[in-house]
Amino acid sequence: KTTRRQEYNFDYSGSKKKLRPYQVQGVERMAGELELRALLADEMGLGKTPQALAAAWVRKEIAFPVLVMCPGSLKWNWAKEAHAWLPDVNVRILEGMATRRTAYRIRQEREITIVNWEILADRGNMQGWAALLKDTPFQMAILDECQDIKNIKTKRTQAVQAVCEPIPHILALSGTPIESRPAEFWPIIKMLDDELFPNEWAFKTRYCGEYTMGESNDFKGASNTVELNEILVDRLMVRRLKKDVLKDLPPKVRQAIPVRIDMKEYNRAENDLRSFLQESKGMPASERNAGGLAFIEKCKQAAARGKMPFVIEYIENYLSSGKKLVVFGVHVFVMDMLEKAFKGRVVRLDGSVTGIKRQQAVDAFQGDDDIRLFIGTIKPAGRGHTLTEASDTLTLEFEWTPGKHDQAEDRVHRIGQKADSVNALYMIAEGTIDEYFME
Repeated sequence: KTTRRQEYNFDYSGSKKKLRPYQVQGVERMAGELELRALLADEMGLGKTPQALAAAWVRKEIAFPVLVMCPGSLKWNWAKEAHAWLPDVNVRILEGMATRRTAYRIRQEREITIVNWEILADRGNMQGWAALLKDTPFQMAILDECQDIKNIKTKRTQAVQAVCEPIPHILALSGTPIESRPAEFWPIIKMLDDELFPNEWAFKTRYCGEYTMGESNDFKGASNTVELNEILVDRLMVRRLKKDVLKDLPPKVRQAIPVRIDMKEYNRAENDLRSFLQESKGMPASERNAGGLAFIEKCKQAAARGKMPFVIEYIENYLSSGKKLVVFGVHVFVMDMLEKAFKGRVVRLDGSVTGIKRQQAVDAFQGDDDIRLFIGTIKPAGRGHTLTEASDTLTLEFEWTPGKHDQAEDRVHRIGQKADSVNALYMIAEGTIDEYFME
């Protein structure tokens, strides 16, 4: 079977935003030649989400209703992007387990349902969503960060397989290079094209390195990767790297990633702020301002704490792409949690790191392949240092002035950087003071 290149006259009218030229090419292939059964494996930062949504839009007569399955840290971003790109779609986000429900019903013809991996499978006495979603007449499934369903023995992967089995169109999305860990993509390849590699053992012995009986790292290698890449590109995969499409990219792209946190702690902090502002109306301005700042600080801390589970999940997925990442925050407890979560892969630069140790942290990030993550507070880490081994920054907390964030982003966007286009990512807790600072 050879690759068929042809022009498609898809109708993009109604879409609220315009795709970049290389994104149009991706949509044309997925929606046309590959007939909405494809692996979109573009490098991180090239916009896989809008391409998947556009592919559904140009084939709306066969693609809707759509089911999106993704990590919990990305659910609200999918909702935001769906509203930003597509008109007249009903977006529903599933939360919690499906215990005591007996059915899930589509409400509108053009509907997008979003669910995270963690709540698909049954958990103890609690029913997961998979039992209901597999009986719902979805026409297309989008599997974001599909490398997360790499183990066919887990309940998560089995739940996804059960849900996808009756769905005629499937788009799987991943920025993780398949040539690094071919075995992780076996369940996805099998789901997309059952005839491409009929035998799992044959696939793994050919493409997944050596097998040693009894070893825990069985088939975690890679072999014959050029051959595998050629087969996949011909049959089901779309993959572009940043360096391939630089002419279409601006020097810097900012993106907000919304998450929805448990609001209990935050609401207490915000209520305290409101009470103080109400009770302090007669105070001298200097006292009122100082007190107000202290209560605002508590709101910022509560928002940051609520985000941390999503932050850790997001960074873990990001690092699986093989790329390095620079993360900025404000509070020491944020640095502590990240340093603990990514021990052995991280260096830190904040107020507690002084003298020559600061440069040693930078040098380790720039020169050590095992150090994938640089974390720092914005004031000391966001100026003067060169961190060009990364092409993206992730900001978790905000300073008061935009200039400090410009400076921090430019630790990556500098002369000598490996990437000519930088993504500046900002994780925002919805309904909190984060939104005020981002604005």
